[in-house]
Amino acid sequence: DGLLRFGSEVKAILADPAFPRSPDLAVLANYLAHYRLTFRGRTLFRGIHEVPPGCLVRWEGKRREEKRLWSLPRVPESEKEDPGEESAAEQFRGHLARAVRRRLMADVPVGAYLSGGLDSSAIVLLMKQLGHPDLKTFSIGFPEEGYNEFSYSEMVFRALDVPHLQVMFTEAGYFKELEPLIRTKDAPLSVPNEVPLRFLSRVLKKRITVVLSGEGADELIGGYTQLVRSPHDFLLAKGLEEGGAAGDAASRGRLEGALDSLYGRHRFADQREQFLHLYQWVPPDDRRALLGPAFREAGVESEIDSFWREVWDGLDGAGLDPYEKVLAILEEHHLSALLLRLDATTMAEGVEGRVPYTDRDLVEFVARLPVHYKVRWKGGAEEREAAGLTALEAAGRLDMTKYLLRLAFAGELPDEIVMRPKTAFPVPLDTWFYGAWHEWAKQRILTPAMGELFDLAEVEKLMSSARRKDEGMKLWMLANVGIWLQTYFG
Repeated sequence: DGLLRFGSEVKAILADPAFPRSPDLAVLANYLAHYRLTFRGRTLFRGIHEVPPGCLVRWEGKRREEKRLWSLPRVPESEKEDPGEESAAEQFRGHLARAVRRRLMADVPVGAYLSGGLDSSAIVLLMKQLGHPDLKTFSIGFPEEGYNEFSYSEMVFRALDVPHLQVMFTEAGYFKELEPLIRTKDAPLSVPNEVPLRFLSRVLKKRITVVLSGEGADELIGGYTQLVRSPHDFLLAKGLEEGGAAGDAASRGRLEGALDSLYGRHRFADQREQFLHLYQWVPPDDRRALLGPAFREAGVESEIDSFWREVWDGLDGAGLDPYEKVLAILEEHHLSALLLRLDATTMAEGVEGRVPYTDRDLVEFVARLPVHYKVRWKGGAEEREAAGLTALEAAGRLDMTKYLLRLAFAGELPDEIVMRPKTAFPVPLDTWFYGAWHEWAKQRILTPAMGELFDLAEVEKLMSSARRKDEGMKLWMLANVGIWLQTYFG
């Protein structure tokens, strides 16, 4: 209609009744695949676009100009410099300390999340060492066994002697808060732990106004254990195909069988194919079954495939190591959803979230370091053993992720924290969605609005099938989509 509408949130544009509302089907399908709320710069609302990270957009009349202000450095492994472990750890620690100091500048109270993981623990340690006054820390979890990390956060706050508040969140509270947060974001939620994080923001707002958070560490320094180690499988498969894999025929046969079990094949056209098999929530076959004719007519799967081919072509052209390619994907594409999560869950309650691990100087320093500072085998014996195992079998047991972060804070935090494996913020979705909240989910998924876009017979089949690991996540995503469609298009 010739109008340019803009705002810091989608709701500013939706406030115009003349703006035509319709869902962007490719973005919606990509959400189910990779839980990102944008795709090729488009949002879930057709016609509403985001300004890409690190970019400036200028409009003059009907002419649009986009200028990139900063990009993540892509440094080929052959061009990196190794300063040595002691120097690398010292420089890394210095960059992170300066990043924390910059984010402590405020005329309001500043605190921190403290989950008990290494990322948040390092931030709290530096805040204390920098002399931050009246330091307050916070964590949240569920009462179900195995669904809170309070024993670890207690270990840290006692070791550092800092005030800490542990907040217990119930399943009833979770489902009460979920729908309002979707309306706040004007979008489905990216990850299940957004709901407790918003509730925690409401609690901490009574005590602080700015909170430091650990997002970005896993992407920066290689923390997603199995995903970061996954190039091992691509290299294994390549070695098997080229006849260079170690071991006798029986060993190679076992490896082929293990890859077949994990991927449904033991050969890959390229690393992109292998990586995307792991980096998805709802696999392509399930998406094709669940999505209705409108998605097929729009050609969304070919558009998603084309996007990832373009991304991988860029990584290949940069000459990156297979492991650095995965880290680049995580930093350039994965992290954005987590930063949006932090922004939505804090600002909705009047709290500002700040993220030291995304500091530009820190990111540029780490980008120039060899990959073995991020992920490495524990030793030569472990590397030799891993030659006969898949990444799933070897990751965590034979290797070490986030090596530089562990090196930088060894001796200053409890050993149990420094060497603790990566653990996601746990939410008991399988228990809930195949238990007491199954009917709640059905009422939000099996709706006329969902029926216009999804094959409800296939959806119902998924809901009535025997519970399997991670099926609760699929139902959670479908419930999010159902609530969003009903709210904005119902």
